[in-house]
Parts: sequence; structure tokens; C-alpha cells
Amino acid sequence: MAAHAGRVIFSGRRGGYGNLVIVRGEHILTVYGHNSRLRVSRGERVDRGDLLAYVGESGNASGPHLHFETRIWDPGVSGYVAVDPRVFYR
Repeated sequence: MAAHAGRVIFSGRRGGYGNLVIVRGEHILTVYGHNSRLRVSRGERVDRGDLLAYVGESGNASGPHLHFETRIWDPGVSGYVAVDPRVFYR
């Protein structure tokens, strides 16, 4: 499920992540990897809690699980940097 509102900027297969969804919101980007089946398409607008995909073990996964990343925009590096998601989702 989407951790925040935003737009799907990638939905497909990518390397070791397998079936992957990336959602970009306001100054935040979240990554959802190793899914068994994707439920959203690139360009689609999503709200917090919307179903994005089903947990699986695609790509380089040793069992069913979700690879989840949270990145925030850092103007100092003109890009997104990884942050501990527990800062946002308690």
C-alpha cells in the first residue's frame, strides 16, 4: 500500500528488485520491490493507503518480502537521499 500520496514514476521489472513500484510525492520518493504482481501503472496518481502491488519474491529475493525505501529530496545534492522510514511512519 502507498505510504503517501503521489504519482507512480515506475512500475515494472528492474534488476535485482524484480517487480518494482516507485512513487514520487512532494519532496519524497518511496520504492517497493520484490512484488509478485503490480496493481498500478506509470503515471497513475495514488493516495496514501492505495494498493500498489502484492508482496512476493521476484528479483534477487530469498523469500516473500517487501523491499521498502524512503528517500527525500536534498537540494544540497540536487537529488534524493535515503532516510530511515521510521522517521515518517510511526
